[in-house]
Amino acid sequence: GVQTCALPICESRDIWRRSLPQPHVQVAWATNDLGIVLRDDGQIDKAFEAYKEALAIFEKAPSAKPVDAAWAWQGLGDVYFARGQMAEAEKHYRAGLKLRQTAPGAAPEALATSEAALGRLLCESSTPEEGEPLLRDALDLRGRVLPASHWRIAYTQVWLGRCLAAQKHFADAEPLLLKGYASLQAKRGEGREETAVAAAGLVALYEAWGKPDRAAPYRKQER
Repeated sequence: GVQTCALPICESRDIWRRSLPQPHVQVAWATNDLGIVLRDDGQIDKAFEAYKEALAIFEKAPSAKPVDAAWAWQGLGDVYFARGQMAEAEKHYRAGLKLRQTAPGAAPEALATSEAALGRLLCESSTPEEGEPLLRDALDLRGRVLPASHWRIAYTQVWLGRCLAAQKHFADAEPLLLKGYASLQAKRGEGREETAVAAAGLVALYEAWGKPDRAAPYRKQER
């Protein structure tokens, strides 16, 4: 597991390890949060270890709810996705989604997170028709629980647009990608991964649609 680090979340986790009966769900949450911090910092291997440790604690801690473990399954799926190990990513995303669909206590945004992650993966693979309904439901859930201008709504629009483009539904994909890109550019900025993903979606759309001239403004930002 992740034994030592100087981050504040580690200090809190160490205090809870000493002061609470183990295994304890509070330690699982702190370890899962550490995985998120490490993943966002590009330390994928260390994030993987943190998520594995968090999952083990979630599944053993008497005070944990079954649905809590979905966060660790999601995190492990994100690591596998980042590594390009799509079969393992899909397995872990599906495990997290199943928990959120069947165990009581799943928040709508958490369910949307699982649906969007699996939908994105399926759209990047050879089954975009399976990813589309997941992304549509994620977009609907987020539209009901998040402010209309929230960047997660825009990012879900982008992936739904990319999924439609992968099925050659170009006219339906374009407004979703354009709206999502504009919102992400305003909310996240041009240097962020989400904005680059949106730009790449627009480039791919216009190239596949036979309109490469429209792709030009987005080429320098694509990822």
